[in-house]
Amino acid sequence: MYETVFLLLIGILSGVFGALLGIGGGTFVVPLLVIFLHFPIHQAVAISLISIIATSSSVASANVYNKITNMKLGITLELATTIGAIVGSFIGSLLPGNVIMLIFSFVMAFIAYFMYYHKDVGVSANAGQLKSLYASSYYDYALKKNIDYDVKNLSAGMTISAFAGAFSGMLGIGGGVLKVPAMNAFCKVPIKVAAATSNFMIGVTAAAGAFIYFGKGYVKNPLFVSLIVIGVVLGSKLSMPIIKYLPPSRIKNIFILFLVYLAIEMFVRGIR
Repeated sequence: MYETVFLLLIGILSGVFGALLGIGGGTFVVPLLVIFLHFPIHQAVAISLISIIATSSSVASANVYNKITNMKLGITLELATTIGAIVGSFIGSLLPGNVIMLIFSFVMAFIAYFMYYHKDVGVSANAGQLKSLYASSYYDYALKKNIDYDVKNLSAGMTISAFAGAFSGMLGIGGGVLKVPAMNAFCKVPIKVAAATSNFMIGVTAAAGAFIYFGKGYVKNPLFVSLIVIGVVLGSKLSMPIIKYLPPSRIKNIFILFLVYLAIEMFVRGIR
């Protein structure tokens, strides 16, 4: 009974924060399953990838409806991400558990450091200067104004998306933990748009990786997966009002703090 309730709570928390930050919840599911329920890392990654599909499916439609998601950018970047996810899944399924934990820790620490020192792109651009195919705008309810932006450095975004896909398949994190800061820093996309676009992409990315782990027999108990998925869907729905009104700077700060915590926890377990 305890395990059932805890799995559901993990799903709800992962759904709320995963949707809020655009990272799919896998960044939360994997360490929570490993730290508190002592799941083998490969099994946790497999469950996480399946839960990410649920998060993306439940959140993406709302963000598209609110015109926050940049669908053209998401579809373009997904080409590189899916290839990376398939390669990363094969590699991850062969690596020892402690190695995956250490890689997980280093990736989280690097992204936290990068996000802390990088200034968010959230200033409106002049509408007359919007020239690329990916240029768009959205209304920010927290800032109470329309945000116009253009997408820059698409080649850099594609390259990082491929690496994000690889880490997604290897670590079960959906890739959003890399794609969100990459779109914000290199492609000059506002953080809310980056998070929404990432949520739009991660379902396909996770599905590509999940097939590899499923084929290797790491999805051992469908009930565990079902409980996580139900919780993730509920949490994702609860996050919608928060996404709409929470200031972008607050989203970024929550992101950084949680990444630091996860990096420390997974490093300690990886060296044991």
